[in-house]
Amino acid sequence: RVAAMDSERKLLFKKELFENGKGNPKPDEGFAVPIESDEKVSFVRIKLLPLDSRKEPILSLAEVQVFTRSGAGEAADVKWTARPEWNDATVHALESGDNSVVYLRRKLNAVIAGTQQLSLGSGDAIKAWINGREVLSKKTKREAKPGQEKVNVNLPKGESELLLKVVNNDKRSGFYFTILGVGFPEDILPVLLIDEATRTTPQAEKIAAHYRTFASELEPVRKSIEGKRKEHKKVNDSIVTTPYMRELAKAKRRDTYLMIKGNFLSQGNEVKAGFPASFHTPAKGTPRNRMGVARWLLQPDNPLTARVAVNRFWAQFFGRGLLDTEEDFGTQGNIPDHPELLDWLAVEFRDGEWDVKQLLKTMVMSATYRQSAKVQGGLAKPDPRNIRLGRGPRFRLEAEMVRDQALVLSGLQSVKMHGPSVYPPQPPNLWQAAFNGQRNWATSKSEDRYRRGFYTFLRRTVPYPSMATFDAPSREICTVRRIRTNTPLQSFVTLNDEAYVEFAQALAHRIYAEGGNSAVDRLKFALRLSLAKPVEARRLAALIELFNGELAHYQEQPDAAKALYGKTVPLPPGARLPEMAAFTVVANVVLNMDALLMKGR
Repeated sequence: RVAAMDSERKLLFKKELFENGKGNPKPDEGFAVPIESDEKVSFVRIKLLPLDSRKEPILSLAEVQVFTRSGAGEAADVKWTARPEWNDATVHALESGDNSVVYLRRKLNAVIAGTQQLSLGSGDAIKAWINGREVLSKKTKREAKPGQEKVNVNLPKGESELLLKVVNNDKRSGFYFTILGVGFPEDILPVLLIDEATRTTPQAEKIAAHYRTFASELEPVRKSIEGKRKEHKKVNDSIVTTPYMRELAKAKRRDTYLMIKGNFLSQGNEVKAGFPASFHTPAKGTPRNRMGVARWLLQPDNPLTARVAVNRFWAQFFGRGLLDTEEDFGTQGNIPDHPELLDWLAVEFRDGEWDVKQLLKTMVMSATYRQSAKVQGGLAKPDPRNIRLGRGPRFRLEAEMVRDQALVLSGLQSVKMHGPSVYPPQPPNLWQAAFNGQRNWATSKSEDRYRRGFYTFLRRTVPYPSMATFDAPSREICTVRRIRTNTPLQSFVTLNDEAYVEFAQALAHRIYAEGGNSAVDRLKFALRLSLAKPVEARRLAALIELFNGELAHYQEQPDAAKALYGKTVPLPPGARLPEMAAFTVVANVVLNMDALLMKGR
C-alpha cells in the first residue's frame, strides 16, 4: 500500500498494488506510482500487506519525507493538463526548454487480458511505466519519430495506466504513441471475449491450440517439431521433381486456328478439340480432353491398343514381336507372323481388364516359351530367326542388363534407389574432346560408382560408350525397338573397359573368399554362381587350364600381377597377388561367356 500525507500526516492519497501477490516486479526491477493530490505532499508511506500464503509482512512500514525545491523556496504548482487534441499515431511537439523533463499520462483499456504492443517515439531519452512497472528505459539523443521503440506489455482486463517520461537535452522535443494491437490472431480474439463458461468445445480447443504456440513449458516440444519440419523440408527439397502438363481452365484456353501454308500470320478457320475420324467413334459422353483420349484408346471396339501392348510384351520375352516392326502397325510395317495368336492375346488382355501380370504369366507358362533354345531337327536352315517358334528364345541382353548382371555377380551392385544420375567410370578424355575441355566427366565415388545402369548419366552428344556399343540409343529420338548388333567392339568393352575390369577383380575376390579351399572348388563356384546350373566338365576343364596358365605367368611377372589386381579391390586374407591376378583373368572370361550374355538355354 502506498499512501501520501501532508505535513500534519493527513491522508491525501492511497493506492494498493499487486493484490493477491500477482504482478510483483522481478528482483532489481523498479516501478513508479503516480501520486494524485491537489495538496502538498510531505510524506510517502509504503506498507507491505500480508498475504494468505504469508501472514506476516516482511516490511511492515517505510516512510519517506518529501522535500521540494523551487525558485522561491516554495513547492511549484504542478498539475496534470489535459490535451484531448493529441491523437494517437501522430508526432506531437513538447514545449520545454533545455534539460527539461515532461511527464505524460494516459489510460489504456483492454477488452481482455493479454499482450499488446506499444509503439513509442521521443525527442531524446524516454522512460515508460505500465501500472507502476517500468517497461522501457532508453537514453539517447534524437528527434521524435514514429515507431522508434516497440514494447510488448501485458495488460490486465480493464483499465491500466501508462506513464511516459521524456527527457529533453536541447530546445526541441516531442513524443509519439500508438497501440499496434493485441498479441492475438484475429480469429482468436473474438473467442477470448466469450465467457469461459459458455464457450463450446471447438472454441476451447481453438484457444488451447493457440496457447500451445507460445507456452514456455512447451518450448522444447515446439523446438522438436520445428526440427522435424526442417528435416521434412530438407527431404522434400532433395527429391528430384518432374514437371508435367496440366490442362488450362476452360476460360483460359486459347483459340487455335489453321495456319494457311504453315504461316502463323495467316490464320484460317478455328479448330476445336476432337477425335480422329478415321478411327473408331468415341463412346457417348466422352470428354474432349486428355482423359477422354485415354478412355477412347481403351474402348473395347479399339483393336489397336491391346495388340500393340501385347506385341511389345511378347518382344521382351522372345526377342522379337509377333509383328517385328513394333514401332509401326500401319501400312509401312510388316504383317504379323502369327495373326491369330496376336489377336487371341489381345482379346485376353482386354477382357482380363488389362491385367499385365496375368498376361505375362500366360506367356512365360506357355510351352512355346519353356522349350529349349537349342536348334533341333531341320529348323536351322529354313527358320534361322525362329519365326515359327520352333525353339525357345535366345538373344543378347540389352546394354543396361549387361552392366547390371556383371555388377550383381561381382557383389558390387548398390541397391540405393532414386536420386540424381551417377557417373560410373568410362574411358578418359571423351568429354574434353567433345566440349573443347570445358566440361569433364567427374567419376562418382563410393556406392554411386556401382549403381544400376538405369541411373547412368546420359548426354545425347556423348553417350556412355559401353552402353552405346551394346546398341543403347542416344535418346535423340524416341526408340520403341532396339536393333541388336554383334560386333568385336562388344567383346573389347567387356574384356578391357575399366568398369568391367573392376567387376572382374571384385568377382575374383568373391570366388576366392566364398568358393572353397582349393582352386578347383573355387572355379566350380564361379561356374555355378554365373550360370545357375550344374557345372559342366568341359567348361570346368577350360577354366582350370586357363587358371593354371595365368598363375604361372603372373608368378613370373609379379609387376604385371600388381598392375592387374589390388588397386581398387583389397587382397583377401591368405591370398597371394599372382593367384588373385589369375582369378581376375578367369572372372573376366566368365563375365564374357556367351551363356552369360545371352538369354536362353
